[in-house]
Amino acid sequence: MSEEKEKKTNRHVQVPNSVANNVDSDKKSKYKKHYTDVLVYGFLRKNMDGKTMVAFISLKIIADSIDMSVGGVSAAIKRLEEAGDVTKIKMEGGRNQNGYKFNPHSDKFEMYDLSFLENKELNSLQKSYYMIMQPYLYIDKETGIGKTTYSDIEISEITGISKTVAQERRRELESLGFINRRTTTDMEGNSCEALEFNLPKFGQFVMCKIKEHDVAITDLNIKVNQLEQELNHLRKQMKLKGEYTPYEENTNNEITL
Repeated sequence: MSEEKEKKTNRHVQVPNSVANNVDSDKKSKYKKHYTDVLVYGFLRKNMDGKTMVAFISLKIIADSIDMSVGGVSAAIKRLEEAGDVTKIKMEGGRNQNGYKFNPHSDKFEMYDLSFLENKELNSLQKSYYMIMQPYLYIDKETGIGKTTYSDIEISEITGISKTVAQERRRELESLGFINRRTTTDMEGNSCEALEFNLPKFGQFVMCKIKEHDVAITDLNIKVNQLEQELNHLRKQMKLKGEYTPYEENTNNEITL
């Protein structure tokens, strides 16, 4: 499948939560992934062939697309390889692209809209910050707002990035109008600040659609339960009249009453 066709058919990418585990905001850390590695993985996944489950793309294209250096992208992919998130496939015949295969055992995915990955208002650090934050957001299905009451210190503790980086990214996104702060109360009634992430502005339309889909599934389950109750009532009525016989299979493999 060509990259152009992939763009038309796959409007979101799935990134397993494991990719955002054990991250840091220090690029010199030897045993942890940098938090921007999540964005690199997402862009690799964006270019994945739906049949082979392999992404063929050059480092230069990745770097230009997410506003990172080729060296930075190369280092990110190396960390993703070491963590077992991707496996590099060496190409034959002098092809100027590498192949990247994704861990088939990954699960618990977060979904990111291509509109988010391609959002020109955000730089790579700001996108990466949002990507490691999304699993901790409560999504309001009515407004499309993602909410959290975590402070910068708590965000640092749960994501792995430093408190300073958490503050910097949050302040940048506030100044750009992607995040708002408001005073609210926690579960114990104490006053605290809530961060509100404007998902449509981020380009995360897919998360709003998921919530709509969840509502539709709930409605469908209710209807199925109602039909099942009606069917059980009908069976009881037929049994009382002696008209109901359980399904049996005859010698011709036909289902009869």
